[in-house]
Formats: sequence, C-alpha cells, structure tokens
Amino acid sequence: MNSASILLRPWLNAGFEYLLAEDALRAGQLRGRTEPQRAQDPPGGPAPSPVRKGSRAPAVPPAQAHGQEKSRAAASRSVAAPPEAPEVIPLEKWSAPWQDLWRRHKIPPRPLVVWTYPGLGEDLTGHPDAGRRRVMRSILEGLAHPSGTHVFWPHRLPGEGDAAPVFWSAVGMLSPRAVMVLGSESRDALGLPRSMRPYAHRMLWGRLVVQLHRPESLASDDALLSSTQAFLASVLRFCAARQVRRPE
Repeated sequence: MNSASILLRPWLNAGFEYLLAEDALRAGQLRGRTEPQRAQDPPGGPAPSPVRKGSRAPAVPPAQAHGQEKSRAAASRSVAAPPEAPEVIPLEKWSAPWQDLWRRHKIPPRPLVVWTYPGLGEDLTGHPDAGRRRVMRSILEGLAHPSGTHVFWPHRLPGEGDAAPVFWSAVGMLSPRAVMVLGSESRDALGLPRSMRPYAHRMLWGRLVVQLHRPESLASDDALLSSTQAFLASVLRFCAARQVRRPE
C-alpha cells in the first residue's frame, strides 16, 4: 500500500471515498486505482450529462418558449381578473321591505364608506345585537371621522334572505369610496373572491373593498378588535382628510 493510502486510511475507514479530489482520475488514484471506472450505461445509450452549476441549460426552441410565455401570461390574467360586475336593480324594482328600509334608514348624502355584515338586517329592523352594536360603536369612535362618513347597509333582511343585487345597487346609488365586508359569510353572499381574507383589500368595480373579521369575533377578542382598529385607521386615512361643507 502506498504512502498516500496509509495517510488516508483513517478517512477511508470513516466512510470517505475521496477528499478534495479535483477530478475522477485523482479520486481513483486515492482509492488505489489508476483509472476511474465508468458506470454501465442504461439501456438505450448513455445517460445525459447533468447540468452543473454555472453551466447553461439546454436552449428552448423559440416557438416553444413563446408558447410557454403565453401560457404563463394567460394564467396570470386568470388569477388577477376581477369577478363579473354585479347586477344593478333600480330602486322601484326592489321588493317592498327593501324599499321601506331605504326610505326609513337615515342615509347621509355623500358617505365615503359602506359597512355590511350578516346580522345587519336584524340590527336595522328592530332586533339589534348588543355585542355587534358595541363593536361598531367602538370602531367608529376610534376612527373619529366626520359625521356622515360611514353608512350601514345590509345584504340580507329577515324573511327576505340574501339580496346581493339590492346591496350593490344601493352601493351604486350611494357611490362610496370603500366597502367594508365583515365575515366570510357576507363575502360569499356578495359574490366576492374567496381569496379575500381578513385585512385583505382590493379595488373592485372602482371601489376599495375591504374584508374584515365578523363582528362576533371582534366582540369576543379585545386584541383582535384593537388590531382591526389600527388597520382601519391606516386603510381609511382618506376619510380623516374629508372636508365637511358647512351651511352658509
């Protein structure tokens, strides 16, 4: 056994086959062989050489590359495409309970934000929930926006069920800058993307649509309510700068 093999025996016994071998020939020499043994080729010919770090990958034909680029672009447009614009129904075609609520509800002339959640219909028609009222009062008092900035409009009434077209028609009539949707149930009822999660916000049909936790979750978690208030103070900064027109 040559001196190199003697010096390397501790390493070989530890399981190392070669150490800092600059090529296959040198590795064979360290193993006591003069030539590296070539692995048997698989059936069908020699295996293709792997692409090593720093080397170029095989070129893709221009036509194939163009097709791949078009596929990626189409997939991107598919993900980013907004949902279809909601149906708009004139006020006179709303059912009687909806028309009655519109006439009785104290709606400011030019609100900037519209709020909705599943239980809002009950809260506006004589069966308010104390927890929800406390949450919404806390949020609005914390924001301290000028009077008339916010308005509440339901997408569901007791005995009427969901009426997304009525909701979006009301939004179109009010023309706010933002719509606050509390809870995934409201999100789904209004036909919004299921990718919308709490604190997600997206421009849809010319308005900022913001997804939040449902009021019941905020009512039972003070930390969650505080984080929601901080988030709204940031995303609704445009409301604080609103100029309130004073009567002459």
